[in-house]
Amino acid sequence: MTFKAVFETLPLIELPEWRGLRVSAKGPSVTDEDVEKEIDRLLEEAARYDPVEEARPTKDGDFVLLDLYWRPLEGGKGGHDENALIEIGNAGNHPDMNKGLEGLSLGETREIDVAWGPDAAPKIANKTVRYTVTLKGLKKKVVPAKDDEFAKDLGEFDSLAGLRDNVRQQLQAAEERRADRDTKGALVEALVAKADFEVPEALVGRHMTARTESLARGLAYQGIDPRKSG
Repeated sequence: MTFKAVFETLPLIELPEWRGLRVSAKGPSVTDEDVEKEIDRLLEEAARYDPVEEARPTKDGDFVLLDLYWRPLEGGKGGHDENALIEIGNAGNHPDMNKGLEGLSLGETREIDVAWGPDAAPKIANKTVRYTVTLKGLKKKVVPAKDDEFAKDLGEFDSLAGLRDNVRQQLQAAEERRADRDTKGALVEALVAKADFEVPEALVGRHMTARTESLARGLAYQGIDPRKSG
């Protein structure tokens, strides 16, 4: 038996002249502001939420503990979230939700309709969702003071100055790794720009198929039928 097979192969790439190749990349840089931002982030992580003892309705800036049910008014699957902690007035909330959460009393249940736009999560984009919320608790956020005691509470430092030094060292190391990655990436891009070779259509097709399948899996994970996503 004699047969003939025709197949595509990966292209042979001739290495272009790389000596003396010049690229631009931002070097490592850590400022005092960067250090303070990182310490502020640590303070936020260490914040606690204490109950508000005063018996009063909710207001802007409060943290509310809710039992939360939701369902799209146009139909579709809803959901439930127990003990959701939401800051009233947070910029990340929908304005309809912020407004609807004001004036609640402990134990009160209220329905809040939120009209989501196209930038919302796929399940609720361009839909009006009805949220049924029950106020279980009212809390205030207490952020630790930025002092030596906070540094000691982290268990590794004797003072705030010691914490600052450690944070600066960690940020500097991260910046050096970032600068190294950026420089190597810029060199690769410069080499690619100088190279010239044919890309087989089969290779392009294989990559397109892999990307399409990955996107379809991501949509299916979100509960969206890929065949109807456009």
